[in-house]
Amino acid sequence: SVLVLTVACTPYVQVLVSAGLQRCPPSEEEAARSLGASTMRIVRTVTLPRLRPSLSFALVLVSLYVVSDFGAVAILDCEVLTWELYQQRGSRDSVLIGFGLIAVVLPLLAVVRLIHGSAELERQVRHSEPQRRPLRGTSAITTGLLMTTIIGLGVLLPLVSLGRWIWWGLRNPEIEFAPILSSTGDTLLATTVGAALVILLAFSPAWIAARRGGRGGAWIEHAVYLTSSVPGILIAVSMLQLTLGLRRQFPESIALWDGLEAGGIFLLLGYGMRFLSQAYAALKPAMLQVEMSAEESARLLGAGPWRRFRTLHLPALGPGLGAAYLLLFLSIAKELPITLTLLPLGHTPLSYRVFSSQDEAALHNVGLSGMVLLSLAIGLQLIITRWRAHAERAHHRA
Repeated sequence: SVLVLTVACTPYVQVLVSAGLQRCPPSEEEAARSLGASTMRIVRTVTLPRLRPSLSFALVLVSLYVVSDFGAVAILDCEVLTWELYQQRGSRDSVLIGFGLIAVVLPLLAVVRLIHGSAELERQVRHSEPQRRPLRGTSAITTGLLMTTIIGLGVLLPLVSLGRWIWWGLRNPEIEFAPILSSTGDTLLATTVGAALVILLAFSPAWIAARRGGRGGAWIEHAVYLTSSVPGILIAVSMLQLTLGLRRQFPESIALWDGLEAGGIFLLLGYGMRFLSQAYAALKPAMLQVEMSAEESARLLGAGPWRRFRTLHLPALGPGLGAAYLLLFLSIAKELPITLTLLPLGHTPLSYRVFSSQDEAALHNVGLSGMVLLSLAIGLQLIITRWRAHAERAHHRA
């Protein structure tokens, strides 16, 4: 379970830290190098201080993910608190287990604030591209081994397993594959709408925290992380109890509640609560890149709010929006507890298909659903990478 969660969480760290590295001013590194500083000293004294906010956000996202994960631990029979909560979801013990999960997460907020440091370190926009140098010697060997391990365990091994299961199903004529097009459509619909909704919900608190700062901004940040610290299974059970309570309390409006449930509104609200911190973690550092002097100059020259947002804010937010959407797409696509509990009838996204097929030992359907899900993730990765590069160029021109 630890190995699987490590490989699964590596992309979250990579996306956030790479976005933070793109915001590091290359002039500082070049100045340190010209003064004779070694690579390790540059990393320790120049790069890491700039990455403190990104590293703190990555730490809290990984911690929240590991604490609240359900799919990996359920399949691998690792009886952590989330699995126990799922087993006891209909009893009074579920309340105590839920509070225990929240108590585990609360100390993370203090650690994040300690690592985060001052946001002023991020308030500098990069005006030139860094000078790229090839890796040599020990650095090249170490990087190659690490990337080979991560890619081998996270990509090649799943691809080989999925392909073998699909081939096994094709070689047995008596085995039929379940329809895949409807599940793919349900996944794309849920991830597209869900990711957009979560970004909209996170935009306002990220903007206020980035602009206001101080104690008020810190409390907003704590509230965001506290909201997302609730495990998905606990959110799902609470939302389910809420819908049942609304039906009992307002029986004359039962058609309204049925319509909201059938339309996936409760499912989207569950996604919003569960993944609010991921969108916030990607948006806030990007919002800190908007130069206050440039915004003030645009205001003095008569540019309205919409024009300032379009010409100054949006280019600066491009990489952050891309990172946020990629994180949310991956997270929603593989979310299990909320999807299993709040999914409207008649819909079967790919994550649901993978879990149910594995539970039924239908490995051929697991392989097909997993391969399609992995293909969607890779395709979005390519699109987001190109879009972020375009946004970076627009940001430099602005």
